[in-house]
Amino acid sequence: MIQLLFVLTQLAFAAPQQAVTYYDRPCYSDDGDVLTTHLQIQTDQWILTHIAYEEDACQQSYLAFEIQYGVRTEGGNVDMTVTESSYTPLTEEVAEALNMVHYCDYTDWRRGEKKIVSGYLCDEYKAPNVGDKTYSIFKTEAKDGMELFYIGTSSQEGSGKSPFQRHKKFERLPFYKR
Repeated sequence: MIQLLFVLTQLAFAAPQQAVTYYDRPCYSDDGDVLTTHLQIQTDQWILTHIAYEEDACQQSYLAFEIQYGVRTEGGNVDMTVTESSYTPLTEEVAEALNMVHYCDYTDWRRGEKKIVSGYLCDEYKAPNVGDKTYSIFKTEAKDGMELFYIGTSSQEGSGKSPFQRHKKFERLPFYKR
């Protein structure tokens, strides 16, 4: 029995650990929203989390929106497949407001509790559905001792909806490695 426990312990420690890299996009304004965005990258999974704030200084957060992707990368290309979309209210007031308007068809929002909304129509925004694909690009570069990470964005040259329409342009704001 002790020998079996020893073997199991050795196997647990020998299991390969996937490295996780974290990037942050500091406080910025986008279409009237004030946000920070966080990107967590593992070999085959990317998690993109947008945090919304009440004011321009990004001090009082109120809502988190997260999209999890299964990814396949080759060179500077990344094929991203949605595995989950979710919202998390970060204050009691926001949870109450979401309940009043039946946001994403839910009426049981609670502060700090994540709700899966993949494919739901939430107000006028349809959350990405499980299986939705985006064909994008990415790059890293060093500047002033910081590692910057850029990801592709939709444009007339490339919508990202198919491999033939892969993104051609990068988002204007980089992520900074933590």
